[in-house]
This record gives sequence, structure tokens and C-alpha cells, in this order.
Amino acid sequence: MSRVRHHRDQPRWTVLAAHPSSSRHRLPLDDTTASVYLSALRRGWLDNVPDVAAEMGLPPVTLGQAIDRLVRLRLLRAQSGAPHRFTPLDPEVAAASLICPLEAEIHRRRDLITRIRQQMNDLRPYYAQEHRSRHALPDVRLLSDAAEAGGRLHQVVSACQHEVRVALPRHTAWAAVVDQVLLPNLSGRPAGPHLRVLYQHSVRADLAARAGIRRMVAAGAEVRTTSHLSRPLLIVDRQTAFALDGSGALELGNALLAGLLADLFTDMWSSALPYSAAEAGYRDAVDDMQKAIARLLAEGWTDEVIARRVGMSLRSCRRHIAELLKNLNATSRFQAGARAVRAGLLAH
Repeated sequence: MSRVRHHRDQPRWTVLAAHPSSSRHRLPLDDTTASVYLSALRRGWLDNVPDVAAEMGLPPVTLGQAIDRLVRLRLLRAQSGAPHRFTPLDPEVAAASLICPLEAEIHRRRDLITRIRQQMNDLRPYYAQEHRSRHALPDVRLLSDAAEAGGRLHQVVSACQHEVRVALPRHTAWAAVVDQVLLPNLSGRPAGPHLRVLYQHSVRADLAARAGIRRMVAAGAEVRTTSHLSRPLLIVDRQTAFALDGSGALELGNALLAGLLADLFTDMWSSALPYSAAEAGYRDAVDDMQKAIARLLAEGWTDEVIARRVGMSLRSCRRHIAELLKNLNATSRFQAGARAVRAGLLAH
């Protein structure tokens, strides 16, 4: 009998192992194994392995291995009373017998996944509740008006032991409130807390602001100025912070948040310019002011926004813008921004 060959377009044969926990993850139904099965179909059975191997042109060992595979794949079955005689079986039945254990395992695992997810979801609300209670930020509260905020500021500052850090844009209404809270608590406390106050450069040309700063310096405060500040901020002993806004304030009694704000203050402080009450005008701060205004011009802000950001009147701001355009020999704001970049005014 000639060796059975497959058409060249016939697919390769591969099936999964019969049992999902078997160490043989895949059993190949290759061309040789398929040929042996087709030969068994034509014969009606297989027996006398040496003769069949010779007819098919296969080594007896190869034929024996193919028969073993077909038995595992439920495509051959040894006849009762004749263990060396094999009968071919229906591939559809064989497939069903192979697939059923796999489908059962899939259903079992899907059911297990569903039960695991359900049990974990049942525990989730308890975890969320405990997590919120452990990590909630304590003592974060809104002080709704200036009177309440001023009273609370006085209470916290009067109990300060080490340091008070203040960032204070001069154009805000909180400047006078902070002065009224800080000065009474610093006066008469020679060994009191260290006070650092960070203003905007605009206070250097503001007579009223300079008078208030002189009082702070006389009380032992250290003062520096920077180009612009976003909003008033007061931090006491890295334990409590006040973010001042409008007529009220947000009190942060959480030490982690207060410490984070204190670190941000330190970064601003390190690049700020020391303030000397004996000097009038910007002088040492003029370069920093020009850089700040040039940067805001290059970003396309209006005169009103720039004035608010650098903490000066609109009239003074426009005077500085005109001076900057003159120094850069620019005829437009866009040209001033471009030339400021080339001149290095926008380098951080």
C-alpha cells in the first residue's frame, strides 16, 4: 500500500492535550499521525505494526508513536481482547471528549474568578472607610471672613515657638491684617520666633509699604523681595499654614501640607533679593523686575495683568514697560519679547 500524502493546502494538525493539568500541554496531530489515521480508516483497523509500517514506508517506532498519539486523541481505540488491534473512531466524538474537560475547567475557573471578585468587592467598602479615616487631612477649615481669619491668625502666631514665614503680595487687602497680627506678637518677645517675610519688588518704591517693612525689620524680621507672588501665604512652625484669599482664608492644620508649603517658600526665598530699608527704589531689584516684565510680555499678557502679577499700579507698570522697550530698542511688545529672549532676559 502506498504512503498516504496530504494535499498541499491541507492545514497542519494541532490539538490541545486531553487534560488541562497534563504535563503535555500540546499534542501534535502532524502529517504522519494524520496519515496513520487515514490508513486506519481505509483498512477499517490497524494491526500487525511491522507490516503496516512497511506498507506506509515508516519506521516501526514512528508508526508506534503515531498510534500512541491517536489513542490519546481518542481517534483510535484498542479492541477488547486484541490489545494490538486498533479501530478508528469518529473525530467529532473524539473532539467532544477532549474539549469537555477543558470547557469544564474554563467554567470552573470563571466561577472562581467571579467568587474572588465578589468577595474582594465585599471587603472594599471597609478598606475605603478605614483608608479615608487614616489618611484624611485633619483641621482643614475655611475661615469665611477677615475678622474670623484675623482672630485665628493671632491665636496661632501667638503660640508660635520657632518660625513664621510669610509671602505677601503688597496689592492684597491682607497686608495690613498680617502687619497687625505679626507686629504685636513679635514686639516684646526678644527670644521670639524667627520671622521671614517675602514681598514683591514693588514694595521697594512704595512709601507706605516701606514704612511697614521698617517696623517689621525693627521687630527682628528678615525681609526679601521677588518678582511676583501668586497669593498671601503664612506658615507657622511648619505645623499650620494659612492660604489667604479674598476676605477669608483656608487654614491647613496638617503638618505634611504645612511642611510642603514651607519647602516651597524656602525655594522662593533662596532666589529672592535681600531688602534694605536704607535704600530707596528698586536698585538691586531692577534687573529682576525687567526679567519678570519681559517674561510676561513674551507670554502675551496685557498691561493690566502684568501690573497685577508684579504688584504695582498700572501707571507704574506701563512706565516700566516703556523703559524696557526703550532699552531693548523695540517698537512693539512682540519685538520686545523676541529681543528679550536674545538678550537672555528670559533665562531662568
